[in-house]
Amino acid sequence: MERRATEIIEHIYDKYGGVLPATNAGYFRRAISDSSHRFGAEFDRGERVMIGVNKYAEHDYERIPLLKIDRGVEREQVGRLKELKQRRDSQRHRVVLARLREAALDGENLMPYLIDAAEAYATVGEMMDTLKGVYGLFDGGPEF
Repeated sequence: MERRATEIIEHIYDKYGGVLPATNAGYFRRAISDSSHRFGAEFDRGERVMIGVNKYAEHDYERIPLLKIDRGVEREQVGRLKELKQRRDSQRHRVVLARLREAALDGENLMPYLIDAAEAYATVGEMMDTLKGVYGLFDGGPEF
């Protein structure tokens, strides 16, 4: 394990010049994603054992009922969202999303801008679409 850890550390310094550049290049995010994928595949093939899950699992447990949302509730929520969008201050909504976009372009801490957007009744989807316009979609990060 120590030898493998040393290899990874050397790779990070040789290829990226250190932890911060490797982080900015998406190395750690990609490494975690790859590791998770490998772990899941090993688990699915039965090569990795998890006691109580795929080995020595109890089969006489009580199933937890799934929450099912009635179509009427869905329609009600959609209606409430449409009403919210109609009554919110559209000028303020546009301004806070534009500020969020500029802050993202400038590399600022986005939390204050996200809070402002939420207080202006911007939806999570609208905020994420704004950020997607700056950063694009996450594609798994650069290869290492």
